[in-house]
Formats: sequence, C-alpha cells, structure tokens
Amino acid sequence: MTTEFKILRNLDGKQGGSDYIEILPGEFKNNWWNPDSIFFSEEAFEIVETIIASRVPSYDHYENTAIDRHTCWEIIRDLDRLVSVLSPTVTKADLRRLPIFERQSAFFENFEESAPALRQIVL
Repeated sequence: MTTEFKILRNLDGKQGGSDYIEILPGEFKNNWWNPDSIFFSEEAFEIVETIIASRVPSYDHYENTAIDRHTCWEIIRDLDRLVSVLSPTVTKADLRRLPIFERQSAFFENFEESAPALRQIVL
C-alpha cells in the first residue's frame, strides 16, 4: 500500500478507520473530525510530527497537544526550511542523510511521487 502524502480538508477523501492526524486551529473543542481542521494520513504526518516534537517537548502522538502561537511560527519556519531542501532536484541520498527522514521507509518506497507531494504539504 502506498502512503498518500497529502492534506485532507473537511473530511474529503477520508477512507474509514482512525489512522488520520487532525490539526485543529484554535482550542480543542472536545470534538474530533471538525470541519475547519486539516487531516494527514498517519504515515505522511510522521515527517511533520518530527519537527513538531522537536519544538514541543510535551508533544504526545496519542494525546491532544496545544501549541502556542509563538511555537507555531517556529514550526512554520522549520517547515519552510524543509521546503527549501525538497527542491525538484533533490535525491533520495540527499534526504536519507537528514535525521528527519531516518525512519521514513514509506516515503522512499514511492519517492518520485512522495517528495513533490510532501513539498506541497509543507508549502
């Protein structure tokens, strides 16, 4: 099975199960699958999650984590740096050297599609 590296909005494209990560703007409303949230497949989110975890020590993959505005901007700057690394000419070897990609076998299985798709996610 190929991992889809894309953002789902308004639950469009949700394909059953609970293997999606929800990013909700604002405070948690004690409700999941919010229409103003964005969603990632769990495998695709692992790369972004590595960046989040580096900035938010209390981050827990299995819990709701509030992130303040200042930290969100730090994460956005980190994602901007990731975009610059994901140039159209980037190679597998280039990315495999980066710690963020150490355990990303699903990403490299279909690299020709995954790299540009990840670039679109973080743009």
